[in-house]
Amino acid sequence: MKQISVRGKLILCGEYAVLEPGSLALVAAIDRYLNVTFAPAPQWALTSTHWGTQPLTFEQQWSQDPGPFIRSAFTLGLAYLEADGTTVPPQALVVTSELDGPPKYGLGSSAAVTVAILGVLFTAQGLDIADVSVRERLFRLALVAHRSAQGSGSGADVAAAISGGLCAYTSLDGGWLDSARVPLPTLINEMKWPYLACQSLPWPQDWALAVGWTGSPASTAEFVAEFERIKTLDEERFFNFLFASNAAASAARYALSESDLSAFQQALIQARHLLQEMSQPFLDPIETPLLAQLAELALAYGFAAKLSGAGGGDCGIAVGSPAQRVALETAWQAAGILPLPLQLAPHGVKVDDL
Repeated sequence: MKQISVRGKLILCGEYAVLEPGSLALVAAIDRYLNVTFAPAPQWALTSTHWGTQPLTFEQQWSQDPGPFIRSAFTLGLAYLEADGTTVPPQALVVTSELDGPPKYGLGSSAAVTVAILGVLFTAQGLDIADVSVRERLFRLALVAHRSAQGSGSGADVAAAISGGLCAYTSLDGGWLDSARVPLPTLINEMKWPYLACQSLPWPQDWALAVGWTGSPASTAEFVAEFERIKTLDEERFFNFLFASNAAASAARYALSESDLSAFQQALIQARHLLQEMSQPFLDPIETPLLAQLAELALAYGFAAKLSGAGGGDCGIAVGSPAQRVALETAWQAAGILPLPLQLAPHGVKVDDL
């Protein structure tokens, strides 16, 4: 029996801008996991805590709908791996997750399960997902499967699930990917993907990353639709935001390479202000009152903070001195913000023998 482990994610900066091809975001893998144990079986079967103990079997039909991301990962994964006429040996899978909740924190569960299912298929086929070239193919196929299920997205959460640690992610050209009319093996194995890149970054040992949850889940799809509306109605505003966001993310990346906490904090503060300004025409604010309080309390303790992800609820992140972390988290708790005991996870998707 083997187990695939995939980490959840938090975006540190570059939200919304990263939806545009070639834009930059810093995304961190964190130590909350989605695990899939698997072993050879007479036929494919999947059991998940999400469905209780009822097994999910599939050949040409699903006995129960597993959701779009699992379905997409299986369908495209098998199509890719069996394109040369070979067959992936059937497996019995059991999925357990710390990412789905309740409560749901917005830590990238859909990307994690997509990567995990594809990791199972690759491993069952005899591929070593620790190999750099295999992992690159897994990354690309996961981007295709996740986008196929969701219909959009930057791919930043997929990058975190694959790479682990802290990643400077340059977003793929989703329009190019959607319009590619080539066989799946050609798309994954041979073609150059415009813009796509994922650079691992160090995290200084004397920096603290604090994460607070505001107690309310957010609707990413609704906020992304609002962002797209700005692009249509006010092109100048949109491109000013895009340019400034990429500049702030680049400054944060450079500050990390220099272990310059002050410069990194300034980049986070700039990213927060840009998100505030960009979202003013939104029907609902992406920085809710509690997210704003999270950030203002952080400033009082020498941290820089902002929302993480789409906003409208979910989590905020703060970066500062480890000596002040407990005091900050105590202040958050008093304000009704739940500190989450999260740390960066240094390893990306991996397989272990059980």
